[in-house]
Order: sequence, then structure tokens, then C-alpha cells
Amino acid sequence: MLAQTIGDFQSKQPGNWNDINTWEQWNGFEWGAPQAGSGFPRVIATSVSVSDAATTHTVNLPAGGKVGDLLIMLWTDNETNAAPLLGSDLTSWTVLYDDNSLNNRRAAYYKIATGAEGAFITITTSIKESSVHNVYRIAADTWQGVPEVSGLSTSTTATPNPPIFNPSGWAIEPTMWLISNHIVGSIHQAGLLSQQCGLLVTI
Repeated sequence: MLAQTIGDFQSKQPGNWNDINTWEQWNGFEWGAPQAGSGFPRVIATSVSVSDAATTHTVNLPAGGKVGDLLIMLWTDNETNAAPLLGSDLTSWTVLYDDNSLNNRRAAYYKIATGAEGAFITITTSIKESSVHNVYRIAADTWQGVPEVSGLSTSTTATPNPPIFNPSGWAIEPTMWLISNHIVGSIHQAGLLSQQCGLLVTI
């Protein structure tokens, strides 16, 4: 077959789009099994949890997975002061962004799974807050590098729109784009909070 580029994909058999076994990859000589880390990152599990008017917040982690999975946590609360999020469970996570303005905190953290993770982590706030947390587990053999984030913006607009983002040094690598929209306003009840905070769109 002519005009193939190394790394190109074609379907091998019927199956789900996000199932690596559906595809085969061109290595320059022949079509074969996709290489680890090739193709698009694949979300294999998610979790959502909420806390209502508490200083201790239980953040559920997605079940399953394996060592090397990428975990991304989105956090929103109605924090009214700038005290940082606390807790020994949080020390193994890396901050992507953490902003406290307009009477709420919006934050994102990530970590690479070690296999020692339990079903949840515990985070504390300096005063009682309502919070919501979304965690995404991305399969170990589908991602590479480290997550990057565009400029964080805060406003009271009813039509949020993410800024243009062109990561430095990237060429045409298959990329998962995650867009988060953290909204609180004057909502303090966790059931309502869960409908409006930490929303994530995957493109």
C-alpha cells in the first residue's frame, strides 16, 4: 500500500472506536499491533463525588486501572479565603492550576498511578465548604509526556469559552483536549453543586 506514513492507523476488525484492538498501525513496512503510547489517550473510568459544608472532603477515585495510568482530578468549592487545600493524600499529586477568586476555588491536579491508590483520597479545607470533584483515569498504554494547561480565566459570563492553546514543542501528536468549567456562584448545597461544578468536556 502506497503513501502511508509511519504511525498511521487503519481498522483491523469491527469494534469500539476507543478499543486499541480495533486498530492496526503502519510501522513503515507492514501493518501490525499498535505500539504502547501511540494513538489517542483513552479515558477508561471516571468518578464524581461531593461534600456538603465540610472541612474533610472524600474524593472518590475511579475503580480498576493499573500502574502507570494517568489520574486527573478537577476540584471546585465555594472557598471564601485563599487557604490552600491540605491533606497528606494530596502530597503525591501535582498541581496543574489552583485559583481562588470570585468566592470559589477551581483547581486541577494530576498523578501517575502507582498501584497503591485506594478507593478515595481525603482533602481538607480550612473552613467548612461545599465541594465537588471529578477524577479521570487515562489508560497507561495510551498517553505520554505530562499534562499541560492553558491560561486560567475567571469571569461571570454565561458563555465561557476556553482560550486558544498550542503547546510548545508539540507537532501532530494525537492529543486529548480536556475543557473544564468550574461554576459555583452562591450555591452551597452539594446536590446542586454537583450539577454545576467541575464540568469536563472531552474532545
